[in-house]
Amino acid sequence: MIKHKKQVMFVEGGTPLSGTISSSGAKNATLPILAACILTNGSFSLTNIPNLADIHVMVSMLNELGVGATFTNNTVHINNTSQLHHTAPYHLVTAMRASFFVADPLLAKQAMLVCLCLVAVLLVHARSIFIWMVLKNLVPLFTLIMEM
Repeated sequence: MIKHKKQVMFVEGGTPLSGTISSSGAKNATLPILAACILTNGSFSLTNIPNLADIHVMVSMLNELGVGATFTNNTVHINNTSQLHHTAPYHLVTAMRASFFVADPLLAKQAMLVCLCLVAVLLVHARSIFIWMVLKNLVPLFTLIMEM
């Protein structure tokens, strides 16, 4: 039979506590925020970033993907102005479990580019597409879809 003893702490002295403390940022909040930087454009800084190995791996991964990132004095500086690479290096992916955080932003940014390209193609070729649809008797179907 195991008996648990209660631990009690008594504080004596009558002097109120005072002072300041600083808290560090949380790794589990920082990693998804860093991955979301893939979706941004421009330059900015994130402060109060903990100095941990996983943070450095994520910064390296962002650099490999084409997002300029540097870590100095608990601040990550992001410069996302270049074209993204869509393949994460194996040695960085296997270095941390949270590397899957970059998959969604990469897919989202790629999907945005695909949609923009598709819209541009449709706008440029709208007349010929419409003529093709008339010839194929698809205009009523297209009209029905557009009314939904």
